[in-house]
Order: sequence, then C-alpha cells, then structure tokens
Amino acid sequence: MDYAKTQNWLSSRQIKLEESFASAIRSFAKQYKSMHKIRLLDDVYHLLGTTKQDISWWENHPCSAQTKKF
Repeated sequence: MDYAKTQNWLSSRQIKLEESFASAIRSFAKQYKSMHKIRLLDDVYHLLGTTKQDISWWENHPCSAQTKKF
C-alpha cells in the first residue's frame, strides 16, 4: 500500500491520524524514561524490544506493510 492508498482508506472510514507511530513511540519512550528515572533512552528502547534505527526506519517508511529483516 502506498501513501495515497493509505490516506484514501483512512479518509473513507473517517479516521484521522494525529500522530505517527514513530513519533508516538519516541514520545512514550521519553515519558517512560523520565517517569522511571532511566538514564539512557536506548535502555528504554531495549525494554520495548526496538532500537533507534528501527524507529527511524518506521519514520521513513510510514506506509510499508513489510517488516524490516534483522
């Protein structure tokens, strides 16, 4: 699915996204870090089972249905 098809699908169902997945994960990680007094953001990503590179990939490929191969 490309970006235009995704937007058409969302708008046909009257769904409005307010925040991308990548920015939501970053926001959550920052809040979790401060709430639990974790020193490094990378440690929070490790707890979530992801990395900064994964989040960057998701941000650069917002409409991809494929997963990144590890």
